[in-house]
Amino acid sequence: MDQKALKVLEYGKIIEKLSSFASSQLCRDELSNLSAKTHLSEIEYLLKETSEALYIIKEKGPLPLGNFYALDNELARVEKGGTLTMGELLRVLYNVNIASKVLSFMKSDLGDVPIVRGITELISYPQTLRNEIERCILSEDEMADDASPQLRTLRRSIDRQKETIKNRINQIISSRENQSYLQDALVTLRGGRYVIPVKQEYKTKISGIVHDQSGSGATLFIEPQIVVDLNNQLKELEMSEKAEIERILGELSREVAGHSEVLRNNQELFLKLDVIFAKGLLSYDM
Repeated sequence: MDQKALKVLEYGKIIEKLSSFASSQLCRDELSNLSAKTHLSEIEYLLKETSEALYIIKEKGPLPLGNFYALDNELARVEKGGTLTMGELLRVLYNVNIASKVLSFMKSDLGDVPIVRGITELISYPQTLRNEIERCILSEDEMADDASPQLRTLRRSIDRQKETIKNRINQIISSRENQSYLQDALVTLRGGRYVIPVKQEYKTKISGIVHDQSGSGATLFIEPQIVVDLNNQLKELEMSEKAEIERILGELSREVAGHSEVLRNNQELFLKLDVIFAKGLLSYDM
């Protein structure tokens, strides 16, 4: 269509208004490139899409698409054998949950909506993948203890080791002889190791490794020699925990790779539906 005619029709403003009803950034990007149609059959089909969406919105409300994610980078990486982070796995889970919500929404009798129903019937719901990610991942930076028996065992061992170290250090700081050497009767961490704050002038009174000092230099943070081996053992446990977390992330990423075709297809279907329902919402608003 002639650009001058589009300007007179304020086509750009219509697209801007339409984009405000999109659920996802993917849809907003798609709508920004939406061109005016000139073939009657195509126009009639697109109007039918809008009419179906408008009918559904009036009957039950808009489709629960949410702000679904573009997973192209994540899927490309797992298909090459890469590992996803916990945050990326939660993005995958979000899209899987969208599939579940859309399918549940469409189970009710919505009358004659063949285009929308035809698209939603192509959506797949990989429930096993959903269950595994939900079982293992608590947040973007926290994995559940029950993600594996080994992880649960390691974390219990880490907790016991920390308690042992704190008890040993508490014996030092609670000693009447040592209290005059300490800046505070506190156990703190420096570089992931448990230390105590010792006054500079008494640094030779506490045998151990100096890890840090205060800004003024008046306090040294010393790892008592008596807990050096215990701290080393704690570090080894923490490294084992990290390795187990990476192993579990690798397993979950392979699960995602096994469902990559479904996830990519769902994303394309979500986008089609998002465009259709943005048009329906604009129609309803106008």
